[in-house]
Amino acid sequence: MEPSLSPIGMKMDDSQPKLIQNWHKNGECPQGTIPIRRTQNHDFHRTFPSHWQEGQHYYPFGQPLGDHEYAFVSESGSTYYGAHTSFNVWNPKTEANEFSLSQIWVISDVTTLNIIEAGWMVNPGRYLDNQTRFFIYWTVQDVVLGYWPGSIFIDLADSSTIVTWGGEIANVRSAQHHTTTQMGSGHFPFEGYGKSSFFYNLKVIDNSNTQQDPVSLQPYVTDSACYDLHVEENKNTNLGTYFYYGGLGYSAQCP
Repeated sequence: MEPSLSPIGMKMDDSQPKLIQNWHKNGECPQGTIPIRRTQNHDFHRTFPSHWQEGQHYYPFGQPLGDHEYAFVSESGSTYYGAHTSFNVWNPKTEANEFSLSQIWVISDVTTLNIIEAGWMVNPGRYLDNQTRFFIYWTVQDVVLGYWPGSIFIDLADSSTIVTWGGEIANVRSAQHHTTTQMGSGHFPFEGYGKSSFFYNLKVIDNSNTQQDPVSLQPYVTDSACYDLHVEENKNTNLGTYFYYGGLGYSAQCP
């Protein structure tokens, strides 16, 4: 399912992809379709915990979720036809029945809740382990969907109005204090490169299908004593607009 159009300036790779799934060795999907994993008996135990059910995973510019904490930046005030970033991948410590993720949100309207999210996460309740995994998550009017043709979206089929980059954790306070679940690498932004997690080369796609730097980034942090964020901009490097974010959770400063 190749895109019909790619942003100007984006480099395309014409090489043949390496087979990474066993089913590729014996067949392929018909044109215009996607693979759907067959459900096995043990998969019925892999349900989302109660703090990540339909319509409960989204915050930016909506109402904050009581047991979720965030460190993100948002770009709004215009119409966006796509977004881009690069970010490093970590394996943060994550308590049972919680999750830690780093992702990009593409949002069309807070009231109708058209949203697409993609990134990496650790979610023991979902995957029954503590491995870091890539994920995609999307909703239309609070309904979680398993496919993404443009016809299902109200506004997002054409463009978005908000783009957000950052981290999110669930904090269920099972030990009657703040969770020890880490965000990002588990290090704070001031610890810098090599320790702190970061997003770089933040871009939005304008109506001419060209990547542009964000011009009005707004940071949001739930509690900087637990997880924090620091935006930097250095045009003399290939990092573009970037930010460090994350934290270790429970501590004397984050009780």
